[in-house]
Amino acid sequence: MGDWGLTVADVFNETGANVSASDLAIASASVEIHLNATPGVSAVLRKRDLHWILTSIKWQAAWLPGQPDYAERMDTDSVSQDGASAKFKQVLLGPLAKRALKNVSWKGSRTLEMLDERYRLGKRPGTAIPFELEESDDFSDWQALPS
Repeated sequence: MGDWGLTVADVFNETGANVSASDLAIASASVEIHLNATPGVSAVLRKRDLHWILTSIKWQAAWLPGQPDYAERMDTDSVSQDGASAKFKQVLLGPLAKRALKNVSWKGSRTLEMLDERYRLGKRPGTAIPFELEESDDFSDWQALPS
């Protein structure tokens, strides 16, 4: 049983991969690092978030046996020697584990919606605001002189 309550049977049932208990423990630890959360918070997590965390751990455990150098990977972007060069992409999470973590509420993309001040004040939305004119500022007492 893993720290999050997962078993190797759970991994097999979802991914079809036969993994060892140590693979599951390593997967759990590596997902925790990327998640920035430990099993101690599972009691206060939303069910949806817990589902995606467990899914991520299962797919990470399934991916790990095909990664023989997983714990020894260097944090290097590129190497050059004798005129030859190579670029590396450090991959520490399996693709499906990484995708599952994006579904966790605090890891996904966020949209910040800024409503137009006139819209919030009940004025007609979608009208152009002439920003170059001081009198367009509803919070200013300034008015143009009559011509």
